Amino acid sequence: MKKILTFTMIALAAFIFSGCDDDDCDTIVYDYDTEPTAPQGVYSITGNNAVYVYWNGLYDPDIYEYVVYRSDEPIYNYDAIGFVDPYPRPSSNVYEFVDNTAHNGDTYYYAVLAVDSAGQASELSWEEVMDTPRPDGEVKLFSNFVHPDSAGFNFNYHIRVPDTSMMADVFMDSVGGVFYLYAGNYDYIYGQIQDVGNSFYFNELIGYAPTDGWSDLGYVEVLEDHSYVIYTFDYHYALLTVKSFNGDGSVTFDWAYQTAPDNRELAPSPDGHDRRTVRPEKKAVSLR
Repeated sequence: MKKILTFTMIALAAFIFSGCDDDDCDTIVYDYDTEPTAPQGVYSITGNNAVYVYWNGLYDPDIYEYVVYRSDEPIYNYDAIGFVDPYPRPSSNVYEFVDNTAHNGDTYYYAVLAVDSAGQASELSWEEVMDTPRPDGEVKLFSNFVHPDSAGFNFNYHIRVPDTSMMADVFMDSVGGVFYLYAGNYDYIYGQIQDVGNSFYFNELIGYAPTDGWSDLGYVEVLEDHSYVIYTFDYHYALLTVKSFNGDGSVTFDWAYQTAPDNRELAPSPDGHDRRTVRPEKKAVSLR
């Protein structure tokens, strides 16, 4: 395993004597090898029992490796969890590390540092990058006029339920060939729902459940390529994205469910637009 001395400065001095004809001219100019710059543009993508961490590579041929750190809190106790070789450099100059040790419902904080060939380490990246993995999957829901026993869905147990079941976080109805999604069951609307627009807009550019904009009616029309955010009666956010309309009276959805109560992270965000990039206090590495 590669070993580094984190934040240990190895001073390497190369000296050059300036030539001159005067005996009094004995000036020595030192050219110190400085520590690398901290990686920038760090962001994450939420996965299922996984977090994908990305950052912009440094245009420095002396970089030996990148080290990914993780903590359970935003400032302190960052531990190294992985190493990334800088070569070959990606064409986009964006590097990736997959944290497959993350667990759904737990919140993690990430940072990255660079190490040069002399063993000098940069500071940890400054972006505040947090992520909470969550389960996801696919489900086919039928209109309750076609198969009422398969019209509802429970996100926590990942199962279809009858539209009248108290376990139904959502159920699907249809009127005149138009499909509707309800937050709750057939007898009682106890959650909140909203159409967040085209699935590309939500999945690729937002990734967080909105705080307002909920339907006053408790239901929304199901439209092609649209995404829908649900706030369940037990305080969890969920996402349904239309995948296909089927000829058997059903609609196939991709779903994501945040197991951490009142945590709004749902969809991936490849460009990091929804990730907070405030400059916090200097992060502290756990020395064990």
